[in-house]
Amino acid sequence: MPGRLKLIPEFSKKAITEYLTSSRVVTEKPCYLFASLISPYLDTVDCQVRLRNGEMVTSEILLNLKTQYEQCMHHYTPPIYFNRGLYVELVGEILSVLDDCGDTSNISLWVEWSDGLAPVDNQVYVKEGVHSMGLGIDADKNPLDQGYWRNTESQGDLSAYQNDWIYIWVYFGVVEYLLVLANSFQFQIGTDVGNRDKFYFANTDLSVGWNLLKCDLDNPDATDGVVD
Repeated sequence: MPGRLKLIPEFSKKAITEYLTSSRVVTEKPCYLFASLISPYLDTVDCQVRLRNGEMVTSEILLNLKTQYEQCMHHYTPPIYFNRGLYVELVGEILSVLDDCGDTSNISLWVEWSDGLAPVDNQVYVKEGVHSMGLGIDADKNPLDQGYWRNTESQGDLSAYQNDWIYIWVYFGVVEYLLVLANSFQFQIGTDVGNRDKFYFANTDLSVGWNLLKCDLDNPDATDGVVD
């Protein structure tokens, strides 16, 4: 009848609320999800939750939630149907290291061009491990000088990480010579030169010392072509 809601007792009896602090199967049976909430326990920790259609951590992702700075993230939609069950994956660990800048990775694979100088091994300014990759610019403190470095190598199938962040540790000895632009420092990643995601960092985003740069693969600042 228009204007009325019909209560189905079978559904109301089986409606449950789950509180999870670790990844696990919630149900192996088909189910509907009515609402979800993700909340970080530390303001310095990014949180991510993947709701997967199935019983395994490799099952298809139907909903991906992210939050940071102690801000809760709610998701209310018409019920989402998980026809193969529901696996909830809590993400907080490093899933893959693309390049460790000299500890096991070969820094000679990074090719410089424009005003960029060839990478050199550095064992003084090190965040983790015992090596870092020193990048210099052949410049005269002119903000129009630009240095670029590119590494082209196979990383295998990265499709499982499409809803993740990439983190980069970068050390700056000085930042005032960087041009004050939204993209004074850039990181790009993609299938090839014509298909890549771009992440921009302004001069004001950076400081002297170690900077942890976060690149959200779901929200690049710009994209060329189609990244596979």
